Amino acid sequence: MDLTKEVVSRELQWRTRTTIMEALSKNFAKSIFPLFQAIRAREEEKVVAEEALLLSDSSDLLKALGRTGYNRYDQERFRKEEALLASRTPVIVIPATGNSLITMYNAKEILKDLRFVSTEHIKLTGVRRENEILIHRQKEGATSVPYRIIDNPLKLNEEEWDRVVAVFVHGPAWQFKGWPWNGNPTEIFGKVCAFHLKWDDVKLEGNVSRWAVNIIALSRTKRHLDRANLLKFWETLDR
Repeated sequence: MDLTKEVVSRELQWRTRTTIMEALSKNFAKSIFPLFQAIRAREEEKVVAEEALLLSDSSDLLKALGRTGYNRYDQERFRKEEALLASRTPVIVIPATGNSLITMYNAKEILKDLRFVSTEHIKLTGVRRENEILIHRQKEGATSVPYRIIDNPLKLNEEEWDRVVAVFVHGPAWQFKGWPWNGNPTEIFGKVCAFHLKWDDVKLEGNVSRWAVNIIALSRTKRHLDRANLLKFWETLDR
């Protein structure tokens, strides 16, 4: 045994690039492991802090929702402000009859998008009929003007009647039953700008031909002409 120890003690070991980096007499566990543990602890603290922040944000959100929850007085004030805004918005009246070219189904496409889409086509898409439509028209100077579109003007109050700026005429005089100005089309069209939307291959309705109405004729097939034709509505209204 003593001879073996003596031989080993005199042995010269071959050094390589790998073995030369080894420190046989040094134990790194005591210095490296605590460093790893410290880094891990900091990472865990960071995760905990982020989770706490998320919980805090959620709590603030819940508190905010609680503050903005249902309040009868706030709801009443909101409705009054909404009604006031609506009463100041210009109104466009369209026929309530389903065989009119413009209805509550396609009024937005016609007046805002300036393109004709049939009522039947829109119904097939499953779109629900609205009782009132609000559109915004971009005027020169980047000014956006809101307009209300309705087909039941008898619900308007006196102040709202003053905001009626245009009406689409279908033809029969009974369309104006219950209107101010004695429901007289001649008087009405002296106060409100009147329009009639028709196909260009259809004869003009008798009453419409006798009234002071702006005619907008659309082609049944040439949809690329829609914009130029429908733009006449706004050009006339802006005069």
